[in-house]
Amino acid sequence: MRELKNPPEKCKEAYETIKDFYNSYLEFTNLVTNPTGNLESYTADYNNLDLEVMSKYKKWNCFLNDKDCV
Repeated sequence: MRELKNPPEKCKEAYETIKDFYNSYLEFTNLVTNPTGNLESYTADYNNLDLEVMSKYKKWNCFLNDKDCV
């Protein structure tokens, strides 16, 4: 992510999208590696973050076809 700090103007939207995905991904991995709460609350948090990460991944994946921004 450090290498992506100054994207070209035409790739700014792709950069913001991947940054948003990456932040959710880190939150998700933190939940998995440092679980908290009881089984019910953990499951709810896991399911919510899983949906969020996949949704953001799919949005970011749309930019992969743009060869100027990959």
